[in-house]
Formats: sequence, structure tokens, C-alpha cells
Amino acid sequence: MTCHRDSLEPNCNQTLADTILDMQLLSQITTRLWLYTSACNETVLVLEAIKQSKVNLKVFPSISLVDEDEDSYQLHKTALKEALQTYGTSNVLGITVGHEVMFNYLLERNSEDPNNAFGLAASSILKGRFTDIRKMLISINVTLPIGTTDAAGYFNIDLLSASDFGCACTSPQRLTKLLILLLIFFQHGQRARFAHQYTHPGGRNVVIQLLQPERRGLGKPAA
Repeated sequence: MTCHRDSLEPNCNQTLADTILDMQLLSQITTRLWLYTSACNETVLVLEAIKQSKVNLKVFPSISLVDEDEDSYQLHKTALKEALQTYGTSNVLGITVGHEVMFNYLLERNSEDPNNAFGLAASSILKGRFTDIRKMLISINVTLPIGTTDAAGYFNIDLLSASDFGCACTSPQRLTKLLILLLIFFQHGQRARFAHQYTHPGGRNVVIQLLQPERRGLGKPAA
């Protein structure tokens, strides 16, 4: 949806008819969707498309801009609030606040450790936004889980302690790199557990968890 039609700002090239088709197709492979942003009427379009098509889909609407542009943040928050007031929460699983805030904050400061001072500064920004969104939900008598999405390996305890959930993101590019590396290692008789040393830091935990199930400690993924 986003990449195919250039749906995000500034073009916002998405129609309800397009979105209904997207929901019909996506409902054949999943029952849950994460929405990237509340800009471009995205939450309203998706919830209306689900309503009209009557597909079995539930969503995590989001506000992706939280740490730089205050005006955009307020606009996105208002759009989300109005969507929830219009459609309710029957097809909403939770709200994600911020996307890769930890990862980008650390990257801009040449750091990779989410537990250092930079990581704690980033989590503090997110915690402030969590509080703001929870107040907004209370003002419209809505109760929903609040969390964030970030690159795998970039969460810290400070952030998770204030979150109802966390979504670890691994981009297609990172996953492709991981799979190619694993294939090369297997073909050359190398031990796959060393592959994570050659991947982007954001993917290391993913590889480790895949190759060492005893380290997961996360239980069985939801169906």
C-alpha cells in the first residue's frame, strides 16, 4: 500500500477503493496489521475499508513522528483521536507511538547501546509521548494498550517498563541479508551461529534467537 502507491506524505496517494482492495488481499494472509502513521487519513481509510469489506482484520494504528516535529505530532494525534471517536475500538488492538525512535536516536549519535545515556534519553522521549497519548485516550473514554515499534535489539528496560507491548521490526532488507549469510555459511560448512557477527546490529538478536531457541525466553508466537 505504502510503497506501491506512494501513500505517505506529502503525496497521500491512497483512496478508499484502493484501501478496500488492500484489506481484502491482506485478510487472506493475516488477521493483524500495523499501520505506519496516522497521517494521510490512513487510520480512517483502513478502519472504513475493514467496516465495508467485513474482513477479519484488526489493526495497530500509530503515530510515527514523536521526537522532532511537534506540529506534525499534534496533527497525527488529532487524526488518531478522531478516527477512534468515529470507529471505536472493536477492530483496534493497540496504539504504537513512535517508529524506530531508539534506533535513529542512537544512530545519529554513533551509538549502538540502548542502555547508555543516549538510549535512556531516547526512551525518556517515548515515555513522555506514551503519557500524552494515554491522557488523550482517557479524554475520549478509550482504553487501549500503548507501545512502540523499533529495530530488534534497540529496546531497553526503561522503555519496556513504561510500555504495554513492544514490536521489534526487521526490514525485508535486513532479513534478506540474514538469509543470504546463513545460506553462504551452510554451503561452506561454517557454523551458522557465527553469522550474526556479520549482520547489522539490529538483526543480531534475531539471528541469535533463531539459532539458539533456549535463549528466546519469549514463549510461542501468537498465531
